[in-house]
Amino acid sequence: MADLLFCKKCKLVQLGLIVDQHILFPKEYPYTSSTTKVLRDNFSELYKECTKLIDLKSNDLVIDIGSNDGNLLNNFKKNHEVLGITPEDIGKIAIKNGIPTILSYFTKDVVKQILKEYGKAKIITATNVFAHMKSVHEVIDNTLKLLKNDGVFISESHYLNLFYNIFCKITPVRHYLPRTSSLLFFTQFTISAWHAWS
Repeated sequence: MADLLFCKKCKLVQLGLIVDQHILFPKEYPYTSSTTKVLRDNFSELYKECTKLIDLKSNDLVIDIGSNDGNLLNNFKKNHEVLGITPEDIGKIAIKNGIPTILSYFTKDVVKQILKEYGKAKIITATNVFAHMKSVHEVIDNTLKLLKNDGVFISESHYLNLFYNIFCKITPVRHYLPRTSSLLFFTQFTISAWHAWS
């Protein structure tokens, strides 16, 4: 059993154990996000919010880290350039549905490949995946290298208060949810400032 750790400096909460990414998300990972109506609706709403708040052009690139079967990018693909990144074979469904997808983890080599083949992104999303990644700083480095100067990084993560009051009171914290964020974490600074600071 892993300890639940709290950083007094940045207010991030995480498990004292990180499970290997190949165990969490193997090639044969079976879950497809498009089978969940709540997620389909959430990603549709996210697209609508992005088009209202961000000056998106038709040639702007939208990248989804942990894109699974392309559920989120399916909303963007009609009007924008899209690219998925997911290590599971489930990404082949996205490819079959017209969503270019790199079947790999989000690494420095993948970033080099994207910059060479696609250029920089206007939006990079990481919905319910940011908390699973072993090296948060590497993810931020890679994201900052890929974003345009006026680009936007969108991360949907577990909120500590809700997470604690619903999940922790019912069941032990799961190994595949190694970190969660408090409102204090997000109000202190931007992700890039946290990355440079911690």
